[in-house]
Amino acid sequence: MDRDHELAAVLADDTRYQIYRAIAERPDDEVTVADVAGRFRLHPNVARMHLAKLEQAGFLVTDFRRSAGGGRPAKLYRLSE
Repeated sequence: MDRDHELAAVLADDTRYQIYRAIAERPDDEVTVADVAGRFRLHPNVARMHLAKLEQAGFLVTDFRRSAGGGRPAKLYRLSE
């Protein structure tokens, strides 16, 4: 599959496309899985899957944020350049 078809396939899913559009509308913001799950009324695992597919296709990049209380750092997603 060539790159154009791969990108089209990633965005063909309506929920994933809506997630991408929401993130693209605020390109300077970062979102978490919990943010996306809450906004789109998805189970966190489903939100994580959509975000991972957008990241793998190059639409999003990630970073991590540690909390003051310790524990696992939050994975932050933002629009790629």
